[in-house]
Amino acid sequence: MDPVRDILKFSNLSSITANLSGLTGPRELFVMLIIVAVFLYGMSIGKTRALMSLLAIYVALTLTNLFPFLETLTKAVPESFEPYFIKVGLFFALYISAFFILYRSSLRRLSMGDMALTKVLLISLFQIGFIGAVMASFIPEATSEKSLGVIYPFIGTPLALFVWSLISLAILPLMKEKRSR
Repeated sequence: MDPVRDILKFSNLSSITANLSGLTGPRELFVMLIIVAVFLYGMSIGKTRALMSLLAIYVALTLTNLFPFLETLTKAVPESFEPYFIKVGLFFALYISAFFILYRSSLRRLSMGDMALTKVLLISLFQIGFIGAVMASFIPEATSEKSLGVIYPFIGTPLALFVWSLISLAILPLMKEKRSR
């Protein structure tokens, strides 16, 4: 067996090119863009802010669902404006407010220290997925299913929202750094 012949045997350029062309379609490039965005988000936010952001998502979701003036707000906007945009906007306003309040509170002193890059990226991925599932839960099912397409089952259903929220809580114990003795 000659290794050079084996390499040449597998170097059929046309089959390799055909296989790679399937990875460069619009959907694949969009997925790659999302992966890069999650990576950059995770790198920029850090462990302490990532965990506070996750807590702020839960606070904002709860307050959005408990907001007593949503119907009044919906009636106050023009009819051409979709009502679910108000709920999404309210969620983001509450999320940003909760994040800044939590970050300025005494919880900030509970600095989490350094964390492995993979853990920061993991928590960032779950944050983004959880936020996507929350936003999709505010949109009517038909609109959500139409606009989300193939990812609808993963972030658009009530079960998906439950799973994202449960997984986001379940990973918190994994974020603890092991101490060397």
